[in-house]
Amino acid sequence: MVKFEADITLRRCAAIEDELESLGANKLFKEQKELKDSLKKWLIQCREINGTETDVEIAIYDEVSNWQATVSQRNKDKWDIDKLRDELTNKQKTRYITLHVDKNAIKEGIDNGDLSRAKLESVGAVYKEPYSYALHVKERKTNNAPI
Repeated sequence: MVKFEADITLRRCAAIEDELESLGANKLFKEQKELKDSLKKWLIQCREINGTETDVEIAIYDEVSNWQATVSQRNKDKWDIDKLRDELTNKQKTRYITLHVDKNAIKEGIDNGDLSRAKLESVGAVYKEPYSYALHVKERKTNNAPI
């Protein structure tokens, strides 16, 4: 097993964050994200106004900087379960079609009072299951730290 020195890695992350902060890069990253978001929104609006086909990219070009921004439509598969069911054998239906809880509808039901999260948890209909890890690397805030 390769030796991994976590404390040195964390120290380097902190040093990079400090350097970015001292250069004002964090503010620039935030500004850049806001600019990209507004540019994306504008390009999408242009696309909708012009009725551009979904498989065509729409772009804007700046001659001074020689940069361009392009928006293209991303696609995902949408399945018609009834038509799929007609094409499958019983064995295939068992294998390829499953029943799932509509999480968005459940959330709406809890929000509007039709369902109770506490009740669903008490009967075992829902529970928390760990599935992945999230890494947060940031400066520690200590309230009573000596100066």
